Amino acid sequence: MNSRASPPRFGWALLVAGSVWLAPALAGAQSGRPSLPTPPEHYHEYDLRSAALALVPWVAPYLDAATMQRFMGMAGGDGLENAPELTPEEVTAIIDRIDLEPMRIELIELLIHGSSVLDMVPEGDEDWIPIVHDSFLTIMSGMSIDRIRDRVVDQVSLPPDAGRGQRLLAFGAETPTFQKIGQILARYPWVPDDLAAALITLESDIVTTNADELVAIIRDELGEQRLREYRFEFEDEVLSEASVGAIMGATVIMPGEQERRHVVVKIIKSYAVAAIDEDLESINTLLGVLEDNSGFYGFAGTPLVDMFRQVRVALAQEVRADDERAHLAAAAKYFAADPRVLIPALCPCSTANVTVMQRMEGGKVTDAYVNDPEKRAGLARRLTDIMMYDVMFAPGDSLFHGDPHAGNVFSSPSDDDPYRISLLDWGLQGHLSREQKSKLLQVGLGLQLKHAERLRNNMDVLVDDSIDPVA
Repeated sequence: MNSRASPPRFGWALLVAGSVWLAPALAGAQSGRPSLPTPPEHYHEYDLRSAALALVPWVAPYLDAATMQRFMGMAGGDGLENAPELTPEEVTAIIDRIDLEPMRIELIELLIHGSSVLDMVPEGDEDWIPIVHDSFLTIMSGMSIDRIRDRVVDQVSLPPDAGRGQRLLAFGAETPTFQKIGQILARYPWVPDDLAAALITLESDIVTTNADELVAIIRDELGEQRLREYRFEFEDEVLSEASVGAIMGATVIMPGEQERRHVVVKIIKSYAVAAIDEDLESINTLLGVLEDNSGFYGFAGTPLVDMFRQVRVALAQEVRADDERAHLAAAAKYFAADPRVLIPALCPCSTANVTVMQRMEGGKVTDAYVNDPEKRAGLARRLTDIMMYDVMFAPGDSLFHGDPHAGNVFSSPSDDDPYRISLLDWGLQGHLSREQKSKLLQVGLGLQLKHAERLRNNMDVLVDDSIDPVA
């Protein structure tokens, strides 16, 4: 499909310049929410390059000669390697001259088709492109115009040779909803290698802040009295950053003690709270679209809408630091007698918006024993036992980690146990009752044995609201 082609960089530049003309021209056109579902012919007819080139005649009246020459040079035949780079400041200066609101949907379409996000759909499964496209279109149409502008700026500001992974990350920048989806998909085997490598960075390597900014926020939140009482000393670099939270390393001396303890200080990023609140409303709209058009999208009979509802609940919980601390305490109690699992201990100096906890040694479980297949297999068995077998077969109710991507699961070996695991970030957790575990096992057997009646009698557990993903 043309929609899956990578965009020429000059296409973005021409869009930015041409949008000066487009804004008044589209003043009477559709804006705000899109008309859904998108017609099937859209995916065959939409061509980013042609759309961009069509704007060239309208650019000149709004640019000085030097700037126009730069844009035309990018559209010339010298190849992308000779295209002049645009700085974010230059792009913003152009975009800020106009009111983007009347062309909201057109900008979103350009971002979707030009960002490689549709390339996430595996070859051979193109029937899923309409639902992926319309899901992104619905959520983005509810974003503030400033967020959409920032995504355009990020795309235009990429270097001429930017790959699909870079464009995909720019598409999801400062958008926790998309970043959370990326974390989930990062290690699926059908994701192309270059896109998977980009998505893996969302586990803990996002960069939207620096150490000075983060320490300033933490100091303001904790207050000087608490900082002195626990004798905080902060590290020089941000330890890690994911879709919602950022983490700073530090050491403290607990009252009445002499030795320093290594801790991490986690804050919920302010833009993440605002962005998630905005996106949750759009997910509500998306649920209605999916329910009304299940036949068109081809997923009738599957619990897709119910799963989106659970995603919505989980996202809302991600920004509640107080609930994460309650989950940490519950997890510590649950695993207290299990030496295979480490849970970070909470520091009493935490506040409503800042969580201070024990620093767990080790690294991503996916990075452990890369040159030792035997130990790597042993670690995989341990992880499977803790995350799956024990959850399903433990007596009574089971507790499970609700967000087990590699950034939250550490290998923390000791002299006595090379396979010890640390489970971090308990913003999301869930519980399974004995009855629910039984039903899930029956679903598994039904799939394995292709037993339709067994599946019909137990599929309701997959959308059971009492399987609380957060509480």
